[in-house]
Amino acid sequence: FMHDNARIHTAQVVANFMANHEIQPIEWPPYSPDLNPIKHLWWHLKKLLH
Repeated sequence: FMHDNARIHTAQVVANFMANHEIQPIEWPPYSPDLNPIKHLWWHLKKLLH
C-alpha cells in the first residue's frame, strides 16, 4: 500500500485498519518530480517547440 502521508492516510482509524490487516505502507514523498515522468516529457516537448 502506498500513501503520501496525507492527513487522511495517517488518521488513527486508517493506522488501526492497516495494523489489523497486516498492511505495510510504502513510504512515498508527497511530491517528487522524479516520480512524475510526464514532467520530463513536457520539458522535452517545450524544448522542441521553441
